[in-house]
Amino acid sequence: MITLNNIFVLVLLCALFSLYHNMKTFLLALLKLEFLQLIIIIYSLLMFMTISTMSYTIILLTLSVCEAGVGLSILISYMSFHGNDYVKGVTKV
Repeated sequence: MITLNNIFVLVLLCALFSLYHNMKTFLLALLKLEFLQLIIIIYSLLMFMTISTMSYTIILLTLSVCEAGVGLSILISYMSFHGNDYVKGVTKV
């Protein structure tokens, strides 16, 4: 019987495989990393349903939004400097 634990582990493994298999641009990689982070946050929220976990989850979501903003600003700076965001063209960062 498939449990909620198994479903989350399967989705997490599929997302990790997708990250390493189809990473062509930095924007796709950042989107996949955000998806992985969201899966982990939802999993931790569902597994540990307490009041302290709710506040922990809100803090973690806030930090992930800040991290996404910083990642996007670095990506925009990189794209304006190099002209594209292809992973294959990166030799020196």
